[in-house]
Amino acid sequence: MTIGTLGDVLPFMVIGRHLQQQGLQVTIATHEHYRDKAVAYGLAFEPIAETDLQQFTAHEHAWHPELGVSVAVDKLLLPMLEPVFELTQRLALGRNILTLAHPHALGARVAQDLHKFPLWTLYPSAWLFQSIFARQAYPRVRISSADAQGRTPVQYRLLDWLADRVMGDAASKPGILIGRKKPLWLRRFARYMFQHVSDQMLAAAVNHLRQRVGLPSIRGVLTNWCHSPQKAVGLFPSWYAKPQADWPQHHLLSGFIEARSSAPLPHDLQAFLTAGDAPVVFTFGSEKMDNQSGFKAAASACRSLGMRAVFISADDADVPAEQTGDIFFVRFAPFDTLFKHASCVVHHGGMGTAAAALRAGIPQLLVPFSYDQPDNAARLRALGVGVTLAPAMFDREHLVEQIQLLLTSAEIKDNCRRYAESIRNDTALDVIAHEISAARFSAPLHKN
Repeated sequence: MTIGTLGDVLPFMVIGRHLQQQGLQVTIATHEHYRDKAVAYGLAFEPIAETDLQQFTAHEHAWHPELGVSVAVDKLLLPMLEPVFELTQRLALGRNILTLAHPHALGARVAQDLHKFPLWTLYPSAWLFQSIFARQAYPRVRISSADAQGRTPVQYRLLDWLADRVMGDAASKPGILIGRKKPLWLRRFARYMFQHVSDQMLAAAVNHLRQRVGLPSIRGVLTNWCHSPQKAVGLFPSWYAKPQADWPQHHLLSGFIEARSSAPLPHDLQAFLTAGDAPVVFTFGSEKMDNQSGFKAAASACRSLGMRAVFISADDADVPAEQTGDIFFVRFAPFDTLFKHASCVVHHGGMGTAAAALRAGIPQLLVPFSYDQPDNAARLRALGVGVTLAPAMFDREHLVEQIQLLLTSAEIKDNCRRYAESIRNDTALDVIAHEISAARFSAPLHKN
């Protein structure tokens, strides 16, 4: 059970295919948008009704560094709350089923609290495993737009004004990084503010559903309650996010999930890759629209560097009318294969893209907008495998400077090589399958 863009859905499909190969019956429940991909993975498919993913992805502020979170809540998380609850109930009740749920599929947790069936939460990225003892980056949120009731109290507008004065424009600093050396009171305050703002957005709707089905109200929707009390599985290794004392009690880290593709690259893309030097790959996310200005700056930077490039976008409007021979546009390409031919990758900080780049051992230029992206970027930068560029700085001059740094830094290259080696024989899928087979449920899970 998962909602969101491809980075939120694909790991569940990969895990589902592996479990099915182990003899379990698997159904993927997600947006209708991903039906064909689920079928290609050989999985039974259940669409979550009512909400079209494009209501979120096509919104003009979906990837805004300060407004994006509010858009995701209003256009995705809240509309999906009751459909996910109803579908989870229908699929799980009266059957010996284990539900693996994305933490943003909040309706699944309501159903678990109500019916007490087995449910584990799976986390494609580490940002919801929050801790006051470790480095943590939070997305910027315009607090005055966060109240689910549409209220804008004076104190909220004051906090927004203060944040702009202290941190600057969100596009110039899209994340709020709280390091380990910050005083404990500040780390506690940052966590409190995240809980307060996220509850302002989500708690009223979640509690309305809970009260309707006879459950008590809760707080800390994204800080405490979203974690399954049975098992919370981080789909990343411990060297990426070191376990902390205030993490969910029943947590497990599996390692990165590799979306290995059996299909070859498109013939014309393969021909481009073999016709010259390793290109720079640019991608801003599987569903991000309207990337024309970014690709224009990227093309200018590559011409200045004398480098070739591959641009990936699902929006046909991003493709310029006139293309040069040194730039190749493609709607989609499997990263596990493509990145083997790349010199570096410039991307938004999505966890799926980041993990694929780590596995390929190539440097990363991270341009985080919102959501988990600032936290992912901070962790990758701390590993020494990449550098960060704020969206407001995404222009020819800054791109040339940062790409040159990535490609000439011996330290970054050594770090990329070291982490690629550490995940070369990753057994994340086997770890999850073993945990499921070892768990004791009320009855054995269905075998084929």
